[in-house]
Amino acid sequence: MDQAISQERICTIDDIYALPDGQQAELIDGQIYYMAPPGAKHQRILSFLHLGTVAK
Repeated sequence: MDQAISQERICTIDDIYALPDGQQAELIDGQIYYMAPPGAKHQRILSFLHLGTVAK
């Protein structure tokens, strides 16, 4: 019985550049990890850290 050998594709920076606009991902050890966009709470915290005030 023949068993298929699973081969993982090694991704490169060119694969990251080929992603659609707005798609966020990280390339770690040849694997692409897709990320969700930052939410409103994240943006408020970032604004507070940058400006020293809470954006409403």
